[in-house]
Amino acid sequence: MVQHTTMAAQPYFRTPALSADGRQLAFVYGGDIWLVDAGGGNAERLTAHPAGHRCPRFSPDGATLAFTSNRTGSGDVYLLPLTGGDTERLTYHDQHAEVEDWSADGQHLYITSSREQMGNAIYRVGLAGGTPVFCYGEAYENLGHMAVSPDGGTLAFNNVRERWWRRGPNPFAPCEIWLAPTELQIADCRLQTTQSTIYNLQSAI
Repeated sequence: MVQHTTMAAQPYFRTPALSADGRQLAFVYGGDIWLVDAGGGNAERLTAHPAGHRCPRFSPDGATLAFTSNRTGSGDVYLLPLTGGDTERLTYHDQHAEVEDWSADGQHLYITSSREQMGNAIYRVGLAGGTPVFCYGEAYENLGHMAVSPDGGTLAFNNVRERWWRRGPNPFAPCEIWLAPTELQIADCRLQTTQSTIYNLQSAI
């Protein structure tokens, strides 16, 4: 006789981000963004919207949270002041834009998007909005999982040739880590490794 064990439901928390001072943690649960003290306690829901939200990222001073939401399309970038105020839409495009990280001085956001429809590339956009500036990309490659170094001089990112959840061996699909200067001198890009199961660089540098 086969016995079935019933397991209690567990919450599914996604895309966590820690504030620069290490005191607060933002995460996604049930499609909304929540905020909680890093030491634990009751979480506060910051968004209450039928659309989905993902990838919260604290500004260096901890006063603003950037995130991606599909509330107006396939996915745009929004800014939420944590001290009070309205949510502000930062990007306007039909293609999905993923928040990656803030610049060290807090004046720009780095995002990834396939707005040219030739793979995911890295862009930089100012807090006043406007057209995102192209930083790094390669035709039909998918760059992402990006982080800015503490001194603001270097970007680290993955070239995701194949998703980690794909089953079966694929010798042509390593997920590489690259380093590149924020001054956008592409000749200085450096390949660091060729690992096939590297997911996120937000806490790597």
